[in-house]
Amino acid sequence: MTDIEHYRERKDTHFKGPHSPLSSEKKQGFTGLKYFPIQEEYQFQLPALHDESMRIIEIQTNTGEIREYQVWGYVDVPFAKGMHRLELYVPVEEDDPQRLFIPFKDKTNGQSTYGGGRYIDAPLDGDEVLLDFNMAYNPYCAYDEAWSCPLPPAANWIPFDVPAGEKAL
Repeated sequence: MTDIEHYRERKDTHFKGPHSPLSSEKKQGFTGLKYFPIQEEYQFQLPALHDESMRIIEIQTNTGEIREYQVWGYVDVPFAKGMHRLELYVPVEEDDPQRLFIPFKDKTNGQSTYGGGRYIDAPLDGDEVLLDFNMAYNPYCAYDEAWSCPLPPAANWIPFDVPAGEKAL
């Protein structure tokens, strides 16, 4: 079993448990989350371009709240369909991040994936980031509107489909 398959199995177990974002009714019929097949072409080890200014941006949530994040930097992703730059975020006042937060939208949203976008938590290793779209996941608000989830900023809207990671239920 690959690390990705193991992660997906653990996530299904969590979704069946007491801290699941699923309602009691949805848990009764829950047989597991849906995913695109794992594809190596959506796994990238890339140089992360750090922005020393660490400017703070406001990101709106699905419930209308505003959350602040720091722009840690950028990464240029060489997708088969074209290069695309994504912003990399960290919580405000995070001094030494081990992971970077990448909320993104693509052309699968509202079709085969959650309409509000998906997220990746990308490990940071020195000056490089591991960006694995096979690990892209839906925010909890995809399963229960009571959750407040950051919406991907326009800077992270990918203009083509990224058929990797978690699908809509």
